Amino acid sequence: MKHARFVGLVLLTAALNACGGGGDSTSTQPPTPPAPASVASVQLSGAPVTPLDVGLTATLTATPRSADGAAISGRTVTWTSSGSAVATVSSSGVVSAVSTGQTTITATVDGVSGSATVQVLALPSSLVLLSGGRWLLVGDTLQLTAEVRDRLGRAMDTTVARTITGGAATLSMSGPRAAVATAAAPGTATVRATLGALSTELTLNVASGGGVRVGALAMLDSIVVNELRRLGIPGASVAVARNGALMFARAYGYADTATRRPMATNTMLRVGSTSKPLTAVAVHRLVQEGALSLDDKPFAQQLTALTPRPGQSEDARLAQVTVRDLLQHSAGWATTRAVDDSVWAAFWRDGVNDQFAAARYGRGVPLTVTPGTQFAYNNYGYQLLGRVIEQVTGESYEDAVKRLVLAPAGVTAMRLGRTPLAARDAREATCYDGLPSTTGRFGTGAWCDVVPGMEYYEASGSWIGSATDMLRWMSVVDGHQGARADVLSAATISSMTARNSTLWPGTGPFYALGWEVMNEAGGSRWYHGGAAMGGDGHITRLPNGVSVVILANLTRGSGAGGGTLDPAVIAAVRAISAWPSGVDF
Repeated sequence: MKHARFVGLVLLTAALNACGGGGDSTSTQPPTPPAPASVASVQLSGAPVTPLDVGLTATLTATPRSADGAAISGRTVTWTSSGSAVATVSSSGVVSAVSTGQTTITATVDGVSGSATVQVLALPSSLVLLSGGRWLLVGDTLQLTAEVRDRLGRAMDTTVARTITGGAATLSMSGPRAAVATAAAPGTATVRATLGALSTELTLNVASGGGVRVGALAMLDSIVVNELRRLGIPGASVAVARNGALMFARAYGYADTATRRPMATNTMLRVGSTSKPLTAVAVHRLVQEGALSLDDKPFAQQLTALTPRPGQSEDARLAQVTVRDLLQHSAGWATTRAVDDSVWAAFWRDGVNDQFAAARYGRGVPLTVTPGTQFAYNNYGYQLLGRVIEQVTGESYEDAVKRLVLAPAGVTAMRLGRTPLAARDAREATCYDGLPSTTGRFGTGAWCDVVPGMEYYEASGSWIGSATDMLRWMSVVDGHQGARADVLSAATISSMTARNSTLWPGTGPFYALGWEVMNEAGGSRWYHGGAAMGGDGHITRLPNGVSVVILANLTRGSGAGGGTLDPAVIAAVRAISAWPSGVDF
């Protein structure tokens, strides 16, 4: 019994121990964790196989591995670049290409490193054609440059292929990226530059004309050519001066559309009533010299021999008309211009060719208002001033103006125009008037070829000249210092452009003694428009020292919609802020 009881006790104790009951109360300690794996190598992936383009990035991955090749995670990676000028690397392994070259990117983990070589190339990213404009006249040359840049916007010294299509221009190479386009004929030409997959095009527009191209003012070319096309004007000439130096002289379109004779800078055009300021300057020169006074009364003094025609009576108030009145259109004739019609009849109906004889027709036209009290634009007053100039100087009107104004300005070609084709200057442009053919004193044909307009206008509008010559004489009366001294004193210029408050109260534009004047910031603008049969003229002197002449061979206002060239050209000139040095002329 004792043995059985002992065995049972042993079994019970074993069972209790197996169930956790009884026995020693001390807990069992957890096993010690294994030591972290040592980094035996660092493997880099993601390095570009081909060269990396400047400006691009690539992301590298660093994988630490143990001796048995197992990947190890959770370790800090330190990144470095052996050539940060070539490529940089961020703390996350992003490589940024900076410039051409080669660098080693290294990743270090626990003192163990792995590396990869990254090669960087600057590849062309953009290609553009640079030029000083896209509008040319026949004979112009234009420098073109192909600009290549990488992704960082840096210029690259790379050879570019260049070709041209279209017969308007030719192309000659002047360097690996440079070329010169030469305008050959009116039309368009397309220049194409190619570099690998990159290409770009530039279209050149070529028009008929001539003159030295001025890159800084090249915007005027596109403006004038587009206006000629829009208005239907055959040809024009534009000249610009600043402070007495020639900035720009260009001719556009055709002097003759039938023969395709291009307009040239020395082509003579009909300047119309822009002749009036020229006549006025000659008068002011005589006043300045004491040979004449603005208060002289021509009908009672210089023109007593200018009697009315038989059967006509003279308005007694003519004796009060002064030289000043004739210059400012305030002699007293009505705004209907009946006096002009009377003188025109002498040339058109009666075949008169003598200006003195024609002036007698106007002397018999009665005045409608007291002289000096009302502005009424007319041609007759300036035709009379031509007769006054002749009486004072003893020369013909034309010769006196040449001596007093044109010669001091260096102008030798300007002259009074003639209507008959056989009598015209060989350099004069063909005239266009937009009218149907008619029969006139000089045969049947265009009005400007057969109607005696150029014989009639004379001192009021018969001059012909180039835009440059018009600019020359303006340069010696504009109050701005240039290569040639002004022929009028500052006091005379002030008198010539002063406001008559009786005729022109207020502050708006007004007609002075030969010029239309508008006060502007910085001074005053003097200007005058001119219409002749087959001619359109506009001259402007701006207060900033800039003068502009615009001449065309279509009667002023006969363009599409009655438009003229001068608004667009003057606006463009006003917008110019950077001027070239210019040349004496």
